[in-house]
Amino acid sequence: MVRSKEESNWSSSSRRSTRGKGDGGNKGQRRSTLTITPVSPTGKTSNSRPTIQATVRDEEASLSRDDINLYLDGNEKRSFSYGRASGRLRCRINNALSPGTHTVEIEAVSENRQGRSKSTARKRWTFQVSQ
Repeated sequence: MVRSKEESNWSSSSRRSTRGKGDGGNKGQRRSTLTITPVSPTGKTSNSRPTIQATVRDEEASLSRDDINLYLDGNEKRSFSYGRASGRLRCRINNALSPGTHTVEIEAVSENRQGRSKSTARKRWTFQVSQ
């Protein structure tokens, strides 16, 4: 079964949570400012060594590489770069991926400047390597 490119994109906080667009009927709750967009690769690619890319930002906190976890097919990848100023994450895949569907997940955790609450964002998507 092939799932959608973007299986989940949600943010939560110790004080408030949001999911998707709109307030979902939870008036008075603030949206998290921690975001993970846009992402690549998506869809089909003939490149068996793609570069995973995303923009990971928090408007209320300064993120570092240590605040971010990246997984490819369930395996944590620690060899990625992250630009604090731009929010740009890049991970070059050194070993060729097998043809088929691959899953990427990025998780970021930040603490606001006052240290009062933490926010978490996760983004999960799939792409296909063609033969």
